[in-house]
Amino acid sequence: MSWLTPWTGFIVASVAVPLLLLLYFLKLRRTTMTVSSTLLWVRSTEDIHANAPFQRLRRNLLLLLQLIALLLLILAIMQPRLEGVGSGGGRTVLLIDCSGSMAATDDDDARTRLERALIAAGDEVDRLHAGGLFTSSDNETMIVAFADRAEIVQPFTDSRQQLQAALSNITLTHGRSRLEDALNLARVYSTNTDVEDSERRAEDPAALVLYSDGRLQDLEGLVLRGESLIFERIGTDAIDNVAVAHIAAERPFDRPAAIEVFAALDNHGTDTVVADVQLSVNGLPRRVEEVTIPGMKIDEGTGLRQPGRRTLVFTPFEQERNTVIEVEVLRADDLAADDAGQLVVPPPRRLRVGLVTPGRRLVRRILEGLALERLEVLTPEAYEVALADRGPGAWDVLVFDAVVPDSMPPVPALFLGRVPPSESLKPYGTAESQVVLSSQKEHPLLRYVDLDSLYIDRAVLAQGTQGAEVLVEGSKGPLVTRFSDEGTEHLFVGFDPIADTNWPYQHGLGVFLFNGVELLGHHGDAPTRGRSEAGEMLIAHLPADASEIELTTPDGDVHSLVAADPRRTTWGPIERSGIHAVSWQSPLEVDRQTWFESVRFPVEVESDANVASSVVLGRETFTSSGGGTSRYVPLWPWAIGMCLIILMIEWWIWTRRVGTR
Repeated sequence: MSWLTPWTGFIVASVAVPLLLLLYFLKLRRTTMTVSSTLLWVRSTEDIHANAPFQRLRRNLLLLLQLIALLLLILAIMQPRLEGVGSGGGRTVLLIDCSGSMAATDDDDARTRLERALIAAGDEVDRLHAGGLFTSSDNETMIVAFADRAEIVQPFTDSRQQLQAALSNITLTHGRSRLEDALNLARVYSTNTDVEDSERRAEDPAALVLYSDGRLQDLEGLVLRGESLIFERIGTDAIDNVAVAHIAAERPFDRPAAIEVFAALDNHGTDTVVADVQLSVNGLPRRVEEVTIPGMKIDEGTGLRQPGRRTLVFTPFEQERNTVIEVEVLRADDLAADDAGQLVVPPPRRLRVGLVTPGRRLVRRILEGLALERLEVLTPEAYEVALADRGPGAWDVLVFDAVVPDSMPPVPALFLGRVPPSESLKPYGTAESQVVLSSQKEHPLLRYVDLDSLYIDRAVLAQGTQGAEVLVEGSKGPLVTRFSDEGTEHLFVGFDPIADTNWPYQHGLGVFLFNGVELLGHHGDAPTRGRSEAGEMLIAHLPADASEIELTTPDGDVHSLVAADPRRTTWGPIERSGIHAVSWQSPLEVDRQTWFESVRFPVEVESDANVASSVVLGRETFTSSGGGTSRYVPLWPWAIGMCLIILMIEWWIWTRRVGTR
């Protein structure tokens, strides 16, 4: 048993008890009256003798009852309480796991694990801070919420109202579950920095209560330093969950404007699952496929859980604009957060092409027919001036038509009929009267290019160094070579397609130039925009003149963003997975512009939401308690109730006596 306000009770008792006894010692003030006889006043004269000061009191039941009632009232003021499991007072830290796996609804009432954890933590607060008429507890509690980072939602306090309000402000995130930051915060804030508080030593550790499903990622290397830990396990041992584990997209070589989507599905349950999987583009369903996913198995060698996996490939489709692709499992399970995966696919870039030519028209006419952002036609002299003035950023691809620059360009280039000034190519002569002997027909440069009827009257022979690739081999030497110069990809055609071949009279020349420009211009381009992960910062690269910037989260919440430089607009940390839309107003556009960012759920660590039976820190193993830390049962309400009962009995006896007189 412990007492919250013992000294208050002692002070009240030292004053109230003597006053009550003094009332029975005091001589009553009586009114003087003249009567004819005292025969009928014998009892009254006895009362006069009994109330004489400093006389021994008679046995008085009313006095006894009043003393008992007063002592019970004093006992209630001292606030006694019975202590159950755990430590006896001090500081307690409630550690609330709000990571992605705590979104699982594996309970019969469909509540998330976080909701159940908050209810259990609220019950713990009520037990630790039962309160009373004169609350003065030496027990303080702090609340820390953690996922991939920890946050103090309520510093140490003995106020039950503040603690309950702090619990109601904790929200779910889709981050990873990491305990280290939460432990460090608990240790730092548990240190006693109050020099006047001599009763609590600075080295006294706190009592930790962990509300989690036990799916913690960073337990290795963590140890307790004197703290006590109670593990309150939230969740069940068996969970039904199918997750979109991976989603990717590629552009087929023969269809650069098309997108081919790949997806991998993981089954973390033990039973085989049959489910429909839907592919959506900009929110509109495009494909639905039925798949069978095997159940999870235990690896016999490592003892680790291995989810059942199924991969699928969707038929390529045309994509000409900024697109959001989503793959979703159309099946209800215990963890809805990982049922869908999204990708943001930017449209194929329209290229800025520079044509350096001595004035010939055929190559120019072919390039003018392509869907380019800009075609700039330059003479060799104008090219050198433009390169010096504007730098290489003015073009995505350069085409040198029977001319060569003074030095290798720092952007991808297609050289027609002249050997470029590169150390990666070594010319060793010329050859006449050639036909194509072999070619890599599956290479993107040669798709739909017919070389069987091509005749080359004259060609320059050049040998590529290490890393170069011959794509077309003639009967007397290499004809088309792909090579790299200082990390930049280039193509060399060893013959002049206009003056030295019959290509101008065939359809293959236009297709070849189109493939070459597309190959060089999009070399290294990622087909999809990079995906962030919950817990990271969102970084958007917007135009410098962007204004009225707003962020819309997957939940529909809208946040106004203020950025000193819109070219690097940041927000975070990101709490939820899904599509985040950043919109802004541009002075040159009537409608608002939108930039999408896909945030992935950490499926590799959070989708396996089967609860852990224990938590291991160092050499200590903590199993789920099913109880809690300090369990206190307040006794003051019982004391108040008994006091009222005694007073009612005393009042009844007194009225009986008065009524009989």
